[in-house]
Amino acid sequence: MQINIRIGAGAVLAAAVLWWAWPAMKTHFAPGRQVTTEAASSREPVVIPTHGGILVIARIKGYETFTRSDAEPVKLFSLIPIPLGTTVSEVRTAALYQYQIKLAEKWPIDCTPARCIVRTGPVELATPVAIYPEETSRKTQSGWGRFDKADNLKALEKELGTLLERRGNDPRNRDVGLRDGRETVREFVATWLKKETGRSRDILVLFPGEAQSAGAAAAGT
Repeated sequence: MQINIRIGAGAVLAAAVLWWAWPAMKTHFAPGRQVTTEAASSREPVVIPTHGGILVIARIKGYETFTRSDAEPVKLFSLIPIPLGTTVSEVRTAALYQYQIKLAEKWPIDCTPARCIVRTGPVELATPVAIYPEETSRKTQSGWGRFDKADNLKALEKELGTLLERRGNDPRNRDVGLRDGRETVREFVATWLKKETGRSRDILVLFPGEAQSAGAAAAGT
């Protein structure tokens, strides 16, 4: 007995398509297969050539007063202290506190298309601290039984350099310098980027030891 089975043209075409597509379908629908898509920010290696040197980031004018007192008694026969009053000397001056950063010959910064993070070197106070002679006054007065007002003033003036350096590193002055200096660095980098790339970006300046959140808060962003 002969059995004839007719397969229509449509069925043949469907079978051919299934045979051709089966490897791809098998891979796509394989059980337990996971597809992971990752997106990463595009970071550009950016290096600013500085040729070294010093970048002055802030100059702060501070008004300071320094005093030196001497009330050491004279000892009679090296035993009995006799008070002779107090000698007091004073220097009032206007000081110029300059804050600066030593630049490496190549200054790398971390950039994405939207923002650049700039990490600076240590911020240093320029020494010796300069003063404004025209805004400096001195006065000194001996104690009632003393005759050392000139020596006391001279001793104070010898200490002036150290005292000014200490005041320049005091938060009262340094914090103002860092605030203004952050903007100076931002403008420096922004100008360079605009010139070299033709693009403007948000710039975050971080001083040593600062996290991004602290730097952003200090910058007001």
